[in-house]
Amino acid sequence: IAGRWDAIAVRPVTGTSTPSELVSPLAVAASSPIAPAAIPQSQDFSPAATTVADWLAQGQGETLTVTGITIERTDEGLEIALITADDHPLAIDANQFRAEGNALVAEIPHAVLALAEGPEFTVDNPSEDIAQIQVTQLEGDRIQITVMGNDALPTTEVVLKTGLLVYVLNPVEGTTTATDIPATDIPATDIPEEEVVVTATRTAERLPDIPRSVTVIDRAQLDQQEQVARDLQDILGKTVPGLSSPRQQLYGPTLRGRNPLILIDGVPAGGNFTTGFVRDWRSIDTGAIERIEVVRGPSAIYGDGATGGVINIITRRPSEIFSATTNAGMTFALTGKGDGVGLNLRQLVSDTEGKFDYTLSAGLDLIGDYFDAEGDRIPLFDYGNSNSETFNLFAKLGFNPTEDQRFQLTVNHYNDQQSYRHIFDTNVSADPDADKALALRVGRLEFIDTPGPGNIATLASLTYNHDNFLNGRLGLQAYYRDTVNRGAFYDFRPFAEEAIFPIGRSVQSSERFGARLQLETPLVGRLSEPNSLALLWGVDYSNEDIAERTDDFDLDTFVESGQRVLRKFNERFSSPEFNVENLGLFGQLKWDINDRFILTGGIRQEFYEVSLPSFVQIDTIDASENSITGGDRTADGTAFNAGIVYKATPELSVYANFAQGFSLPDIARLLRRPPAGFNFERDLELSSPVKVNNYELGLRGEWQDIQFSLAGFYAESNLGASVVFDDPARPGRLARAPRRDYGVEAAIDWQIDKTWQIGGTYTWIEGEDDIDEDGEFLAINSFEIEPPKLTFYVQHQTAPGWLNRLQMLYVGDRDRAFEDGVDGRPIDSYLIFDFISSLKLGPGTLFLGVENLFNNQYSTVTSQYIGGFDSSALFAGRGRTLSVNYQVEW
Repeated sequence: IAGRWDAIAVRPVTGTSTPSELVSPLAVAASSPIAPAAIPQSQDFSPAATTVADWLAQGQGETLTVTGITIERTDEGLEIALITADDHPLAIDANQFRAEGNALVAEIPHAVLALAEGPEFTVDNPSEDIAQIQVTQLEGDRIQITVMGNDALPTTEVVLKTGLLVYVLNPVEGTTTATDIPATDIPATDIPEEEVVVTATRTAERLPDIPRSVTVIDRAQLDQQEQVARDLQDILGKTVPGLSSPRQQLYGPTLRGRNPLILIDGVPAGGNFTTGFVRDWRSIDTGAIERIEVVRGPSAIYGDGATGGVINIITRRPSEIFSATTNAGMTFALTGKGDGVGLNLRQLVSDTEGKFDYTLSAGLDLIGDYFDAEGDRIPLFDYGNSNSETFNLFAKLGFNPTEDQRFQLTVNHYNDQQSYRHIFDTNVSADPDADKALALRVGRLEFIDTPGPGNIATLASLTYNHDNFLNGRLGLQAYYRDTVNRGAFYDFRPFAEEAIFPIGRSVQSSERFGARLQLETPLVGRLSEPNSLALLWGVDYSNEDIAERTDDFDLDTFVESGQRVLRKFNERFSSPEFNVENLGLFGQLKWDINDRFILTGGIRQEFYEVSLPSFVQIDTIDASENSITGGDRTADGTAFNAGIVYKATPELSVYANFAQGFSLPDIARLLRRPPAGFNFERDLELSSPVKVNNYELGLRGEWQDIQFSLAGFYAESNLGASVVFDDPARPGRLARAPRRDYGVEAAIDWQIDKTWQIGGTYTWIEGEDDIDEDGEFLAINSFEIEPPKLTFYVQHQTAPGWLNRLQMLYVGDRDRAFEDGVDGRPIDSYLIFDFISSLKLGPGTLFLGVENLFNNQYSTVTSQYIGGFDSSALFAGRGRTLSVNYQVEW
């Protein structure tokens, strides 16, 4: 073969129906009348075939289906396996072996991809000199395999197994023949690639080596789940154990009953306030996301905020060659009355040119009204996403000056504006028998002297990585984040008829900058080698300015306009702009004791300083004034973690973990309802941050056809941070009280055969705290601790390029908190099904999704919880909703 390939050696895998001797494409040509340039591209094989030549000569013209792809690391290099039905061999077109820049390219004609994870397969950095392996579908029923080197053609031996044929690709300068390659035996087993995650330890680790519960949602799963849920927290609520069920338009979910830390490429998306709202979850479009890593349980590895766990949103990566993806679709509320139509458009472009690369993404979502299963319009709550227009712009620019170094600039701007035409009818509050909130049509809300409701978030980060710094790895990141969230309005008149400021809204703003420095240093051996001992250490710094105010609207204007016009006439502070400064020092050890035992442990020291100016707080109900004395407060704390992994077999591992989470209480919420004469320096319990001790045992299995995980945990804190809604006329207060949580999580996936796959998750969590500190622990409210959650799916590869999935979400009953007088009503169970289908059609893929397939009437857990105190907020869940999207990759 001419060019920069010294050989393509074709070997049959040892078996009963094929010989074990080495056979090259040239040898095939010598034993049959077929020339190398015209090797048959498709086959219909007969069991009587006894040589490779016979296999290749049978059944020309039939298109074969690739149902799976695996990558295995061997002592010699890498093995790429393309799995076909009945192991039918795929013959490579000898004319399509080529080198393109740093890439080795091979094409297989008369073959189509039908992978469960989507129309493309990509693996980054599988070896030191290979940057990416990509398998894509080309026009004309052709599959292309691209092996991209970092700065030059790969030197690692790449073995390509196509059914029962094996090709050895060795790039060199010059021209040689296939007979120059000696024969070696290659095992016939296909071992799935071990997933690599970064969030749990702040550095790339194989999932079986991590003593934590971790779930990864990749791009293919996002493409699939977006057909029935456009909101990120709804997607994760249906796929991640431990995370509360989808809340649709009410607040953000909890993870193991506590607040998670939301990161975007390692940058905190939220701040030290309003942690219960969806603002942190709605700051990036899902089209700009490559994968999401969810680490369950408290963690101090990233610092303040992760008492429930860490959710790291990892943005789209650049492609090695020019690629673009266009996606357009519509959503229809099938039970609606004409206003339930939505539109979405997305465009992604990515390329690499020499040492530079880029990824650009733009997304637009126009969301209509939501309707329940009975055909009634669902009122828009203060933080909902119906009747909204969302625009997201994402850019990532990279520069690789050397093979070991990379600079990367990432910018994301998210703008979500809401347009209200219907509000919830507050008269429902007076009906004790009301079973759901009702919408009241008022026409488009008009805001005067203030912007309308919405959420704007801008994030920028600059990172530098050096993978060979003093025999270790260096990572440096600087970031900036700015967010502003404006609600719609609230009406206090049903709860306090004589309120001085009955109509108002909350406006929250946060501006934060920071930097992270980390070094991974080998102490014994080399990084990632057996029996190695490595230290990860570094420092984090952040500085955040936070403010929360109330805009008051004129009552007469509001009433005279039919509850449509909101004219701002006054502004009050729940908390003026205060500053939170944080410095964290950390060190983390990892010791690969041997092939079976891995030991990890670490420590983090936190230092905080909070500065608050003095201000006068004016009460919503009676306009009384409360003078708040400001000042400076400091706090510090130490958090530890330790874990061990025991690999009983290469597929089965057991782990134990102790981890501490460390977080400041929500200072803005503490300031909403302070006692008279509150003195910040004297009265705030800042010296006792939320510190959680978490104990966890887990079992993890990874076989060829079955993957599962099982974990049990117990978490406790002497001073928690539960939100208590004990006065409907005022915001919830933050209660600092002893707390304990415990639960079980499980997940399983089973690839029954090449066409069928099933799986699901299970979550059971309970918790109690002692709000009155009288020694009697009561159940924690169902806003934080949800009922048991069960998910299940069955997926079928119905035909090449056609994938169908039916998935179920079941949320159980919970009455324990109601019986303890914490919830206003018991939580009722509900069951919903979704259907998702993808079909390769023309140059792209047609996606179809049906949310709530059987049109079940229900209310989410959070709606039931809040509705227990005010029935006008008992929002129904969405009824049957159809989504149709078409995606083209070019």
